[in-house]
Amino acid sequence: MPDVDIVVYPETDYEFDEASMEVAENNKQQKQVVKTLTDYALKEPGTASRRIHLHFLQSPHEVLGEDGKVTGIRMERTALQGDGNVKGTGEFIDYPVQAVYRAVGYYGTAIEGLPFDDSKGTIANEGGRVVDGGDVVPGMYTTGWIKRGPVGLIGHTKSDAQETIANLVEDAERLYAESQAGAQQAQPRQRPAPAQGARCRRGAVARLGASRRARACAGRGRRPRAHQGRSPRRDDGHRARSQVTHDPSRGRRRHSCGAGLCASRGGRSRGDP
Repeated sequence: MPDVDIVVYPETDYEFDEASMEVAENNKQQKQVVKTLTDYALKEPGTASRRIHLHFLQSPHEVLGEDGKVTGIRMERTALQGDGNVKGTGEFIDYPVQAVYRAVGYYGTAIEGLPFDDSKGTIANEGGRVVDGGDVVPGMYTTGWIKRGPVGLIGHTKSDAQETIANLVEDAERLYAESQAGAQQAQPRQRPAPAQGARCRRGAVARLGASRRARACAGRGRRPRAHQGRSPRRDDGHRARSQVTHDPSRGRRRHSCGAGLCASRGGRSRGDP
């Protein structure tokens, strides 16, 4: 950003424990974040007209105010616990500010019937597989902040979801077997073949092409109409000339062809009296 200095305080706010270093070493995105912040921490503040101060290992404790206006924020210093988590130390720091914006994530909400880790505010899981007392709960998976807590960037969410999906795909065959789903359920439903001699619906057949009309009537004990909306062939092999007119008195279309007259409406056909 132009005309902005970013300030990190390495002497008080910027430190790592063994678990933190392990995460940084095994995750490319996390490693890049650490490198960027380290560069800021080692860099002397410039002369820009604006500054962004980044404070780590501090937790918001209280918003201070007077006459309905924000005057400051009280932070509690935290300490690393060796497992990637932090704990409050009871030491507080007040910063004078004029506005406070909440952007510290959220504490997950427990779901009835699923194991919940109260210390982290997450659903207990291993690699996205929900676990209860060390045992995997079949068919239950989690991802995002409810999986790992309100930490990380968008890139972390992507890799986090990939881990869960990979485990889901790995478990898919076993889950299917355990569901005792029959092979019939996995196959698409097929329409039963009509009984021999069943009536062929002319309205439906009229909307089909000639070849489909023949297939639709096959096996139903009925011959398809040789002439349905098409001019028949004359004895010399040529198609008879035909035309379609409208008969207002009967509200139907009249089809005149070399084979005589036939009236059609709504896909149904019958010979003209």
